[in-house]
Amino acid sequence: MMVISGAMVSDLIGWMGFAVVLALIAPGAASSTGVLTTLGSTVLFAVLMLTVGRWVIHRTFPYIQAYWSHPGGNTGAARAFVMVSCRARQRLTPTSRETHE
Repeated sequence: MMVISGAMVSDLIGWMGFAVVLALIAPGAASSTGVLTTLGSTVLFAVLMLTVGRWVIHRTFPYIQAYWSHPGGNTGAARAFVMVSCRARQRLTPTSRETHE
């Protein structure tokens, strides 16, 4: 279990670094404000997913396991949760097109 926790933390740090690199690639985003905004919104998203997201999963998955088909229901619900989470993360930081127009 400790190895999985360490890998999760390592992945989180790696994705945060990747988010910073992507923020620097955007035209006109090579400022410290853009990097700090990206880093801050990534940390905010991680905290929300570890608190609110966990609560939502613990409330909904018993229902899904009880009333939906076994492998397809769990997988479909997990995919839907991931897609909604990705969209929520995308809405936290405006794109370069929205900030430069």
